[in-house]
Amino acid sequence: MIQVEPNGVAALLRLEGNLVASVAEALRPALQGLVEEGVRTLIVDLARAEFVDSMGIGLLVAAHNTLEPAGGALVVVNVRPEVVRLLQTMRLDRHFSVRPAVPGKDAGGGE
Repeated sequence: MIQVEPNGVAALLRLEGNLVASVAEALRPALQGLVEEGVRTLIVDLARAEFVDSMGIGLLVAAHNTLEPAGGALVVVNVRPEVVRLLQTMRLDRHFSVRPAVPGKDAGGGE
């Protein structure tokens, strides 16, 4: 399940699981629609994502490549350490903001 919370020129997208091929394919048209509606800052909450596959990475890169020329930005938040390392290894953290999950908090959203 995916929750999208638009708020003017920004939108928060919360994933309820991993960012994998099936999710990425479902998200692609929704993200394009948000950009067409004027969203310029997309915040992707990965608190519940333990894994991001190549299609998920591709979706993040595509979102960044769509937002940047329009003066926007992609921000990925609540990223688990394993996923942070993956994004850093691929040097994607140099292209969009990657904010790790806060230590001591349940990354799944519970307490």
